[in-house]
Amino acid sequence: MSGSNGRPKPWLSTRVAEAMDVYPLSSVIKVDDTLVGIEEGLNAGMVTVGVVKSGNELGLDEHEVSALPLAELDARLAAGYKRMYDAGAHFVVDTVAELPAIVEHLHRWGVPRAGLGSPVAHQLR
Repeated sequence: MSGSNGRPKPWLSTRVAEAMDVYPLSSVIKVDDTLVGIEEGLNAGMVTVGVVKSGNELGLDEHEVSALPLAELDARLAAGYKRMYDAGAHFVVDTVAELPAIVEHLHRWGVPRAGLGSPVAHQLR
């Protein structure tokens, strides 16, 4: 939308980082459950983590997720992971409970050198 200051422009993320006095922006982990949120983080120069199972990308509550046949859940999660990686996410996880492994990976190895769209999160499990 022309003239919009909303996502995927990086302004909200950069303002939050500025308010918290965090620099450089490449040291910030932007966690989001939407494709436009991932794009916002990338536009801000942040490491991005897409959340699929417990967020908007899957679009189901906990009860609905548990009621799905396993094959259907797996297919929906795989499609969500692909969309997040295709949007440029550095990492993709089912839930935010997996974030400590991402932080550990970043402390140990840094941002994946394979570039955007690399399925690194699968290697962390």
